[in-house]
Amino acid sequence: MDAAEKLVDDYKKQGHFDRLKNEFFTRNNDALQGGNLENHVRARVDSVVKEMVEKDELLLFKNRGSTSALIEAQLLKDDYRRLDKEPVKIADAIQNGLETSSLKEQVRHQLEELAQANPD
Repeated sequence: MDAAEKLVDDYKKQGHFDRLKNEFFTRNNDALQGGNLENHVRARVDSVVKEMVEKDELLLFKNRGSTSALIEAQLLKDDYRRLDKEPVKIADAIQNGLETSSLKEQVRHQLEELAQANPD
């Protein structure tokens, strides 16, 4: 394992990635009228599932595993575009959030600390 791979592995093992992901999805987003991205995605998935059940009520009576797979396939089919709805396009919100200088600086700082703590 080279130094970069080890640094990424240490970053994940220390929980930085999970904390960052949770902060990212649960922080308030102005475009969502004070809501957060996690709740927005959950609400959109709920809405899409309800639409699917309205079109085919037999989904309620099918095997849970196959129904879940069908729903997931429908969501994945167009790169999650079915979840995109005003006021926020999910892919755009994620991309914009990932491009913030404060996020990049936070990750850079954490990686530098890890690299200094483990110089090998």
